[in-house]
Amino acid sequence: YDQWVASYFDLKTLLAEYLTCNEINIAFFPDSSNGINKISELLSRKDKVILVHNDFPSVTLPWITRNYKINWIDYHDFVTDYLTEIEKRLKKRAKILCLSWVFFNHGFRIDLEKVGQLCKKYDCYFILDATQGLGAYPLDAIGSNIDFMVASCFKWFMAGYGVSIGYISDRILKNFDINQSGWQVLKKFTKNPEKKKNYKTDASRFELGHLKYQNLNMLLASLREMKSIGFENISNRTSTLTNLLREQLAEFGFETVIHEAPDPSGILAIRSDKKMLKRLEEAGISYSPRKNYIRFSVYFYNNEQD
Repeated sequence: YDQWVASYFDLKTLLAEYLTCNEINIAFFPDSSNGINKISELLSRKDKVILVHNDFPSVTLPWITRNYKINWIDYHDFVTDYLTEIEKRLKKRAKILCLSWVFFNHGFRIDLEKVGQLCKKYDCYFILDATQGLGAYPLDAIGSNIDFMVASCFKWFMAGYGVSIGYISDRILKNFDINQSGWQVLKKFTKNPEKKKNYKTDASRFELGHLKYQNLNMLLASLREMKSIGFENISNRTSTLTNLLREQLAEFGFETVIHEAPDPSGILAIRSDKKMLKRLEEAGISYSPRKNYIRFSVYFYNNEQD
């Protein structure tokens, strides 16, 4: 058990370096849905929240089911000029923005720093699901003015299901008391739970019960391996292979979706139809359907021949 606890803190140290933040701002959740539900419970339902149509349900549902006032952005308008669309709604006094860093259907990746600047300008809480981008690409949590970030680790971190990384800003930690609790929110669980001095004040107060040490150790092992390869090398290789795939698909006449996205993300999609899907099935080829698209996810362990 002592070794597990030591691994927990080693993991926080490594993630703080990777996210350019402090260890006290890092927490762990079972998945993204749990994380975004927690922040939607903390913030005021009187505030308007900006969401994007066709974003992943983990991002949108917690606000919908809690009856927040929602200012929707149409997906087509978003990818065409997302900064303008966000600012339009911020000018109308929306106080919460929640969206994905990379959109799961097509791989469109937003500029976190520019979005964060807008949120800071209009005093808006910036909530981010980074599942489809974090690991493949680095993230500066403080520099991007993010208030709350969560990222499940089954994808780019290769750490299986059951653990997600959380970042909670100083602003959230200072302005909001915990509204859910378990024995882990206590500094010493054997001491009086009625005394607030015994409550944790860092991000770990979001970790309510027993930590999933097996999952955390899987993530730690994966992060150490990725660090040995080089996070920048992983990002550059992912971008290079994604752009190569985009070029090859275009040569064969396939229409790639969101080709105007400024930055590659490791996710690329082509338009498909029933005939194409049937041919793939008959050929025994596995594929990832997304409505009228087929999605590819390229990573550093792939190569040009793939």
